[in-house]
Amino acid sequence: EEGLERLRDVIAEMATDPSSQGLEEAIGSYTEFYLSKHSPDELKEHYYNFPKVRAKDTVARALLRMAVIGVFEEVVKSTKEDSERIKAEAMIKVLFTELKSEFTPKELTSFILVRVGDFIREKTSAPREALDYYTEALARKDGGYKFEAMFGRADILGRSKAAADLDTAIKDLTEIFDNSDKKAQKEKALFRKVELLAAKEDWAKTNEFAKTYLDRKTNNFSTFSAPVSMLLALSYEKQNQINDAIFSYSAICFGNSAGNLKFSVPACKRWMELLWQRNAPGIEGKPGDQQGAYDGGYKFVEMTRRLMSDPKVPQ
Repeated sequence: EEGLERLRDVIAEMATDPSSQGLEEAIGSYTEFYLSKHSPDELKEHYYNFPKVRAKDTVARALLRMAVIGVFEEVVKSTKEDSERIKAEAMIKVLFTELKSEFTPKELTSFILVRVGDFIREKTSAPREALDYYTEALARKDGGYKFEAMFGRADILGRSKAAADLDTAIKDLTEIFDNSDKKAQKEKALFRKVELLAAKEDWAKTNEFAKTYLDRKTNNFSTFSAPVSMLLALSYEKQNQINDAIFSYSAICFGNSAGNLKFSVPACKRWMELLWQRNAPGIEGKPGDQQGAYDGGYKFVEMTRRLMSDPKVPQ
């Protein structure tokens, strides 16, 4: 208790200077030790009325709110009780709504701007409302979280049908891929770029950047291999490169992505259809396209029959 009291005084003193370094870390330490004796609900009440933090100390107050949200997010991840998880999820939604209504974007740190923007983008029915938060974060020269804000903006604009919005989103994603030093960030940006190029029906560039993603020697990406491979195959098909499309679809349904039924099933179906339509005759003991489509389809069904009845496998 003495340690917490002294740390409370440190937080209250740091709260008077919005540019103070280490405030977020101090609140994180306080949160960890406070929770060893108190519940998340008690933490919420304590942080909403934190001793000696004034109403005008907006950065500190917002960071305290974010700390509470983080605690309830951990409850969602760790609890095995459905009722507790539902309760925690509802609390998170309320806390974000309160944070959004009580603080203007200019009052928030870049970290909080991105977190609030991400919540609005991912968890609400009005994702474009997050643009104000990402725009404010990007307007700051030394605020940090540039690529996180840029990705959020690109993700929202990428859902638009307007060509100008898609172009802006692709430009943002290109900058992230070219300049970020975080592999996961680069990978996700390149994946979304391929998706948006396909949405623009720019099939030549979809093909180019899908190949860039799938070049394991250069990037060693794998998280989104199945959807990117589908877009690569589609880009071949749209450019009337049917032989390449057939090969690419077959690589999905009989390769490493065979167990990912969300992609391998439609890939195998399209592979069979294209083979059937091409209808090349058999040569040197190799069956013709239509017999090959039948044989391959049967093989795929037998190969994945066990997965089709597994409730853990996404269908």
